[in-house]
This record gives sequence, structure tokens and C-alpha cells, in this order.
Amino acid sequence: MVPSLSAVIIETHDYHGKRVQCVYSGLRGVAQMCGTQGYARVFTGYVKSAIAVGDTDKLLQLVPDEVFAGDSSEAAVVTNQACLNSNIQAGDKWLFYLYRDPKSKSLILSYDGPSQPVAKAKDDISMLRKRGRLTDMGIIAQGRRI
Repeated sequence: MVPSLSAVIIETHDYHGKRVQCVYSGLRGVAQMCGTQGYARVFTGYVKSAIAVGDTDKLLQLVPDEVFAGDSSEAAVVTNQACLNSNIQAGDKWLFYLYRDPKSKSLILSYDGPSQPVAKAKDDISMLRKRGRLTDMGIIAQGRRI
């Protein structure tokens, strides 16, 4: 068994005249979060609505199109818009990786996860479509650059 490693990267962003600190996870155990493992739902879909909640968060209503993990029902999620590095709006099409908060059981769109606009996610979507045909092969994915 490989021991877990961890690190934290903190970035400061200006968002609507406020300074916001964004905490990104760093190194993780090698066997953790491989592919879709660890995510409650993975799908392409569009943002039906995006409503500001507080100073930095947005409540998003998401409508799945192509589902790779989890169910196909609409999802309501919260994300930290200040740290997402993309101004997500109603009508946007994304590849979503949602995890479930273990305490509240609500779905979360993590700002430091692999979710991204469909236009930037072509390779990831192609890999996810092939995932069902994989047997004893593995997938090596490039991490998020900061």
C-alpha cells in the first residue's frame, strides 16, 4: 500500500473588489481518485441556471446530457465562483465531475477538480467514452496546472 501524501497550495484572487483565498489540494495518494472513482456523478451537460449565493458562491442547476458515472437526473450544486477560474453562466456546456460532501450529502462542483467547459474537455470526454471498453488497462491523466 502506498502512503497518502498531501500538500496545500493557496492562491489569492481578486473577485468583485474582494480578496479571496483559494485552497487547492496538492499531492494525494497514488491510488486515490483514479478516473471517475471518488466522484458521485460525471457527465456532460449544460447549466440551466446560475444564481449568486453570498459573496463568492454560485448555486448551479445542471442538466445532464451524456452520463459517465452516477444517475441522469438534474443536479443542484454549489461552487466557489471566485476560485473556479471561469465565469460559469446559464447556457454553458461543461464536463462535470461532482463529488458528494460526506457530511451534508450534497453534490459539490469543486473549483480545483477536473470539471471544465466541453470545448476544452474533448480529450477527457473521448477517454470517458472509451472507459467502458477498458479491461486490465489503466488511464494516466494529467493533473491541473496552477
